[in-house]
Amino acid sequence: MATFTSAEDFFHSVPNSASGCLLLDIHMPGLDGWQTHQRLLKSGSNRPVIIMSADKNGGLSEKALKAGVVGFLQKPFNDQALVDLISLAFQK
Repeated sequence: MATFTSAEDFFHSVPNSASGCLLLDIHMPGLDGWQTHQRLLKSGSNRPVIIMSADKNGGLSEKALKAGVVGFLQKPFNDQALVDLISLAFQK
């Protein structure tokens, strides 16, 4: 597991071909979670993505799933919900 201070740091540090699953917050410094996901798609990455947010907008989960992410987590979330989505990501 690795963490990055921004999406830009991630893109500079991790090759597009690397495997793994990304957990993106909608509100991140620099590129936000939506922009980061779009950049991944444009790059041809097939790395699974999970979006999370503390925002209470009821449509975020639907928006995330329509965008092609594995799942959406509403903060605060329990550990098992995260583990379940990561397991789902690696099944695909």
